[in-house]
Amino acid sequence: MNGSSSLSSAAQAERLTTVADGDEWTKEDCLTLLERIRGLLPDGDAMKYKTTESHFDWEKVGFGAFTGDMCKRKWQKVSNEVRKYRTMTELIMDAIEYVKNPYKGKKLKAS
Repeated sequence: MNGSSSLSSAAQAERLTTVADGDEWTKEDCLTLLERIRGLLPDGDAMKYKTTESHFDWEKVGFGAFTGDMCKRKWQKVSNEVRKYRTMTELIMDAIEYVKNPYKGKKLKAS
């Protein structure tokens, strides 16, 4: 089909590596971000994720060269790829799985 094919594993992994304000987010950076978010979740988290997210101090999430604002924007991109009708604690688990394997559970178009 003249160049039409499913994305390769390298292309899938590249999709996770994005450039934001001149800084690259690797898979490891994304996982660090998610772990930092998980570490700030309240015990017994039972609120909708948007409610919990709105109360976050994103400057506490920031690490290395990534500011709180950069972390918030990256979180919003990653969270768009996973379901959000659950608590933030549950959503973080889905996001970690997405970062580790972006296409798990997604059907790729057949050529």
